[in-house]
Amino acid sequence: MTKLTNEQRLQIYNQWKFEGISITQISKNWKLNNRGIAYMINLIDR
Repeated sequence: MTKLTNEQRLQIYNQWKFEGISITQISKNWKLNNRGIAYMINLIDR
């Protein structure tokens, strides 16, 4: 996973939470792996 800024992390989280975009689609758009995005979303939810 590449180094992301806090704004980018929140942008990814908002796409998943509020816009309803799937993790696989986000991973394709941001060129990141699914597990890294899922892990990051779980950390933010906590």
